[in-house]
Amino acid sequence: MATLVTSPHCRRRWLIAVVSMFAMGVWWLWPRTDPRFVGTWELVLEVNEPRLLGQVELHDDGRLSNLATSHLYMSLPSSWRVKSNVLICGSRVPSYLSFAARVIVPLMVQLTGRPDWGTQVRFEIRECSRDRILLRHEGNRGTFLLRREPAQSP
Repeated sequence: MATLVTSPHCRRRWLIAVVSMFAMGVWWLWPRTDPRFVGTWELVLEVNEPRLLGQVELHDDGRLSNLATSHLYMSLPSSWRVKSNVLICGSRVPSYLSFAARVIVPLMVQLTGRPDWGTQVRFEIRECSRDRILLRHEGNRGTFLLRREPAQSP
């Protein structure tokens, strides 16, 4: 029986290649968050009379948590990122799973109780300051205001 002899240089090259591929994958998939958005915010629906919908926390690792909501449909942890001038909340079923999405999405909606499972909600960023972010829902569902929690203002 023949044995495979590998040199230490060959093993080192393979190790460097594997570590490099892993690092590139992590970088590619890491959420693109905006540090101005990180923190705890009050979510207000801007209509004739502003209405407080609840509190959301945007984490620096791309997680979105709803802390105290009155009727937000995204009641479980979700994700967020900023792309150009758009805030994107939630995650979409990958396109390579589109053939199974007709089965997966309704099943997950039923299991999790989240009607937004497998979808993304997109908001145009209209105005952004340290304590206030004005958003316009891309589906024309209104204007929303994120106000920073008073205790978090530096």
